[in-house]
Amino acid sequence: LIKQSIPDFHFIFIGSGPDKILVEKFCRDNPWAIYMGAAFGQQKALAFASAQVALNPGLIGLGVLDAFAAGIPMLTTDYPYHSPEFAYLKHNENGMISTSDTAIFSKNTIELFNNPTRLGLLSDNAKQSSISYSIENMVANFSKGVEEALKI
Repeated sequence: LIKQSIPDFHFIFIGSGPDKILVEKFCRDNPWAIYMGAAFGQQKALAFASAQVALNPGLIGLGVLDAFAAGIPMLTTDYPYHSPEFAYLKHNENGMISTSDTAIFSKNTIELFNNPTRLGLLSDNAKQSSISYSIENMVANFSKGVEEALKI
């Protein structure tokens, strides 16, 4: 649906899982889609650096931090089984959350691509979020929590 509305749209799939065969077939049938498989380090960083958004209509996990580090918003759905990292995603601030409906998710993505000002704002906020959720800040927050718990 996105490709139909945005002819120069390209998609890079990163990861591996039980639907790998479906993704590989989709990419064979659609030359505008690339399947990288599991990616780490520099390879993953390059893929994220080439993207304008991270689309993940399913379970959100630590990938949201990769998106923020790259300065790109994460777009997802209200899927009921997200990992705790889902809490880092703020709708219309550093990403978008739509209903679990393919047409609505696609429509919201298309509208965002067609609104460069809004996309830029979400991207700036995603980059700012990466500072809040840095390893250093998370360690400091965890340490503070342990210290507070020990005071009881």
